[in-house]
Amino acid sequence: MFIILTTLIGWIIYIKGNDRKYISAISLLQIAGVVTFSVGMHERYLFPAVALSILAFIYSKDRRFFIMAIGFSITSYINISTVFFKTNTSIFEILLKVTSLFNVILVLYLVKVIIDNTVKKFSLKIDNKESELL
Repeated sequence: MFIILTTLIGWIIYIKGNDRKYISAISLLQIAGVVTFSVGMHERYLFPAVALSILAFIYSKDRRFFIMAIGFSITSYINISTVFFKTNTSIFEILLKVTSLFNVILVLYLVKVIIDNTVKKFSLKIDNKESELL
């Protein structure tokens, strides 16, 4: 159900945005939405979300995509370190629940940012002075 809903939201946003620069953001929505809301997904499937959020940042120049890249990096690190260091005991269970909640918040924020960019045509863009610093 969530896979279909994520695909429909991505399709509607693509039609409303009507621009190629939103393809990486819609792909990010597909990856992050399916991994976050589907059952039994492995944490490694969230790795492309970091790269896609950086691509969305590059194409749209909206800072919020870069913030999402940082957020997805943090949650991916916590998930992977929990598996590698075998810290999935009951003490760290609350950490995994908080990480999962953070992933849900990131995906909901992603939908808001994409709608702001495509439908409302609003973004927190980097101006020329700031882009020279990058």
